[in-house]
Amino acid sequence: EYKTNMLLPGSQGRQFGKRDDSKSNVCTGVLLVVLFLLVSSLFPSDDPEPPGPLIVPQQSTSSTTNLNPTFLIIGAFKSGTTSLLRYLENHPQVCVANEANFFNIYAKYVTGLAKYREDHLSHCTGLENVIVGEKSSRYLFHAQTASRVRKELPQVKILALVRDPVDRLHSHWYGQKCRFKYAFNFTSFLKEEPKAKEFGLYAEALMPWFQLFPKEQIMVLKSEELFESPREVLARVIRFIGAENYRYSEKQTTVRYGSFCRADEKPTLDSGLRTSLQHYYRPSIAKLESLLNQPFGWF
Repeated sequence: EYKTNMLLPGSQGRQFGKRDDSKSNVCTGVLLVVLFLLVSSLFPSDDPEPPGPLIVPQQSTSSTTNLNPTFLIIGAFKSGTTSLLRYLENHPQVCVANEANFFNIYAKYVTGLAKYREDHLSHCTGLENVIVGEKSSRYLFHAQTASRVRKELPQVKILALVRDPVDRLHSHWYGQKCRFKYAFNFTSFLKEEPKAKEFGLYAEALMPWFQLFPKEQIMVLKSEELFESPREVLARVIRFIGAENYRYSEKQTTVRYGSFCRADEKPTLDSGLRTSLQHYYRPSIAKLESLLNQPFGWF
């Protein structure tokens, strides 16, 4: 995953008031006790807890016990997953957690589903006939995620969005540039972050999911169709996840989410570099079209 340095809040200085000489009759012993307690509260021990094995908590008795997600949006990154999430949140029957990253981060995964539900799905309690889901756009490209999901949620529905991989890569760079004031131009980004290209190898990333789940439980959507005809795509998604029919207004699906940048300021991709990247992705796209038995027509 890509990281950026974040500025942590600095400590604020503390000042103690001067002693009030008019109260010099205060018992010295009491004053020392008060000062000790004050200093102890301001400067707690920095000693960490001793290292030990990760403990899986007991089964939760909270109201989230049965709220396992029945669908997952697994990626791809920068392919419209946040827009799909926001659109689904408008459906009165659907409740979605955003970027829980439970199945792809081992330290989270070993805490168990009870902890997962309490941390990420508690807002879904009290809703009648609720359809619960989660979106984590990194699930698609994490090697162990598919097997973990299969083990814990064998009946879950899988939703994946795939976008022209060259456009996805270009947006990946532009998002980094806008959000984190990324200094590299696109060519330098490809050299500095070579693994970013792999997020567009959809066939290879989807293969484990198709090996572990029946095809009937997996829906792969073309991102461009969601961008161009969101209400038509949402009707298919709603049927797939088992929610009741819902008529979206045009206003509810006009906004595209997940971008930290102005699209009209996005630099144009050099045509020669685009051609080179298309050549890189063509074998993977051919595998994807064979896997799904459908053309994508990106280039």
